[in-house]
Amino acid sequence: MTLLHLLSVSWPRPIHCEERRWISDPDWDAAPMPALPEWREREIDGVAFQTIDWREVFGGTIRVFGDHVTGQMKEFHVVFRLRAEASGTLVFYDDDGCIIRRDGEIVHEDREAHALTRHELRVQVGDRLEIAQWQYHNEWIWAARLEAEEETLAGDVALFEPYRARVEAALRSPNGPPLKTYTAAAHPVRTALCIYSLILNGYRPAAVQIFGDYQWDRRRRLAVEALLPFAEIVPMKSVERTLNAVDRRLLPLARSFWSAMKICVTLFHPPFEYCFLDDDIYILDPMTEALRRFRQFDFVYAPDWNHDDSYRRIWSPERTAPFATGNVNTGLYLLRNRSDRKAQAERLLRVPLNGHPTWLWEQGFFAYELSGDGVAVALPTQQYFYPIFDGLPRGLLGYDWRGNPCGFVSAHFGGLQDKPTDQDARRLVRDILDRNRSAKM
Repeated sequence: MTLLHLLSVSWPRPIHCEERRWISDPDWDAAPMPALPEWREREIDGVAFQTIDWREVFGGTIRVFGDHVTGQMKEFHVVFRLRAEASGTLVFYDDDGCIIRRDGEIVHEDREAHALTRHELRVQVGDRLEIAQWQYHNEWIWAARLEAEEETLAGDVALFEPYRARVEAALRSPNGPPLKTYTAAAHPVRTALCIYSLILNGYRPAAVQIFGDYQWDRRRRLAVEALLPFAEIVPMKSVERTLNAVDRRLLPLARSFWSAMKICVTLFHPPFEYCFLDDDIYILDPMTEALRRFRQFDFVYAPDWNHDDSYRRIWSPERTAPFATGNVNTGLYLLRNRSDRKAQAERLLRVPLNGHPTWLWEQGFFAYELSGDGVAVALPTQQYFYPIFDGLPRGLLGYDWRGNPCGFVSAHFGGLQDKPTDQDARRLVRDILDRNRSAKM
């Protein structure tokens, strides 16, 4: 995959030039064309570059006689937008010159008519570059390669640094109960983006708690501590003390199964009124409806497919009436756990896994425990989106996360073989965290 993701290309727009120099302003807001050209590989000085030949783009479908060349569009310019998929040095060639903006600021300006000329620009993963390139005559080419640098923890910390003060300010004025996350931290950048996205896009928890440190090696711990300095890492010893105080049979069960530990750290460890977020969910808009419903219901959740038959088979085989919570998913929810925890633990321990899929056993327990009338309510699937069922227009890296044209509040990547990786998260940090700079609820 190319390290330069082409986002849009405008229709060509005329310019003014004097003495072989472009003198008018670029039309940064020119209307986009409905289709994108494809990169072509071209060798320049013995090195492969991703190339767009604008003469081919604008004249390639025109039939001409002989060797006549069309598509020059003399004294026009085009505006195209790229996203850098890695940090490093952008080496590019242009004929004729181009002007480049990053975050609205011009970082390269060349208004001259010239043959293919080499330039360099330092970029960071996720940078969006707007490039306005003009044509005087003859060749009209833009070619580039991104010479990526090795990803480091320091680089990841720098990527989130512009957002940290906003997160800390948001946490000083909470509008919802504490956040709990349980993670193996195998993808710490993705985990950080999930938590930052929740906070910066409108849900401000009273605290941030992270569970699961017994699974972390030194590298993972350092990453979590550096990327999420505002979070409380709840030590396993605290979890052990809490579980033993409820029922000493809980700890061996939790240690044996990831999903059992997820139940234990959420239901049996304080606080007992909280928001839970899996580490594979991006939040794009304020959870206004979820908080509104939480004032009326004790359990508010983003739904799954309806697994009611399976949930009842595991947890209440004698029951014939469906659970009201048969579509429960425990990736994103708000809960006010009013149950007696010793009695709740007794009910949990009564049903062993017995070869059931662990996620089905875990979610089924929530369905069983919280199925009473007026206790639980599901959120709308159109807003709380689940690509394993619904797909994702243009895919993970192609969807317009910044514009969010489908109106998602959340996107949950549970159950997928190709969950977002840390590198995917790096590419999307700016698009997701810049979309609601002053979100209010």
